[in-house]
Amino acid sequence: MATLDEITRAVLARQEIARYIEGSHGEGGRAARKRVQAYLEEMRTTQRYPFYRALKHPLYPILRKIERVPEHLDAARTATREGRVVYASNHKSHVDYLVELLVLDENGVRPPIVAAGINLFGGPLGLLHKHVTGAIPIRRNTRDPGYLITLKAYVAERFGFDVAVVDLATGGVTHSATIGRGAVIYTTVISPDGRYLFVGTSGWVYRLNASTLGMIDSVAANTAINLAVHPTQTRLYVSNFGDGTVSEVDWTTMTVTRTIGSGSFSQAMAVSADGATLYVTYEGGGVVIPYDLGTAAPGTSISVPGATGLAIAGNTLYVTASSPGLVYAFDRTTGSPIYIKTVTGTPRRPAILPAGGVLIVPNEGGWVDFIQ
Repeated sequence: MATLDEITRAVLARQEIARYIEGSHGEGGRAARKRVQAYLEEMRTTQRYPFYRALKHPLYPILRKIERVPEHLDAARTATREGRVVYASNHKSHVDYLVELLVLDENGVRPPIVAAGINLFGGPLGLLHKHVTGAIPIRRNTRDPGYLITLKAYVAERFGFDVAVVDLATGGVTHSATIGRGAVIYTTVISPDGRYLFVGTSGWVYRLNASTLGMIDSVAANTAINLAVHPTQTRLYVSNFGDGTVSEVDWTTMTVTRTIGSGSFSQAMAVSADGATLYVTYEGGGVVIPYDLGTAAPGTSISVPGATGLAIAGNTLYVTASSPGLVYAFDRTTGSPIYIKTVTGTPRRPAILPAGGVLIVPNEGGWVDFIQ
């Protein structure tokens, strides 16, 4: 996430802000710039989640006495797992939406950053909102165009997403870049030659210089939930979760060359080492389908209810199922199961450790399983 100073610079660089400062709505020049900066200072907020959890909520001693009846939490969990979520609270009082935050947090869903009336930002409660809960103060009844333009720009920049390069020896971030401000980043993959980093987001796939993270070009996507690269050709495969298709992209030009397959909620993909077969998991259909990359024809599907993650090692195909928390191993030639292991929780994208053939399975429950 960009720092506050970076957000300020980004907001001031936006076209709508530049036009406002130039006088598009009457006031302009130094006075308009000063107004924008004052509004930005008012809106700045940070959710410090560790403190948030430690406090449980600034009003927890009072709210814990209120009976809470959680319902339909599966919908919230599914939505937050698939991307960034906006909560539209249909509450009758301030107590209602505060209780909602407690219910979410107590059931493993990170509470949202709230847009709250500026009347709630006075005194100690205001400090807690701005520096712990991360609530954004809103002037509900204002018609000041400077405020409305600044608010829209701030929200767009505040929720941008970053890609960072981490030095594995030190654990430190060497450099980072903000990708598609306001978009949701789902996945990344490196080109076989190591020159390019591809980033899949809610609406685009971006090609970056892997060394500098400089933006080169992009191609449109329909929720690029997963990416895979061909081992020998300049082909990038994009799993479009939104419509269940896979786009084959020539990554030298970032243009779609063909569409492969169609299913319900396409998820993870993997290309065989010889580049002949693309495997795609379909969470909605509960299957893994192999596609011949020469003809794009589908092969015999493998039934895996809740299939989400995929990895290949030699002739073995590994598939994770988000529900009920299973890891499958299949023989790629016959499609026959080799084993099924229960890991509980919600296993996601598996990976093969290059040395030793260990399967690494991250879990949304907050742990990683290593399977020999």
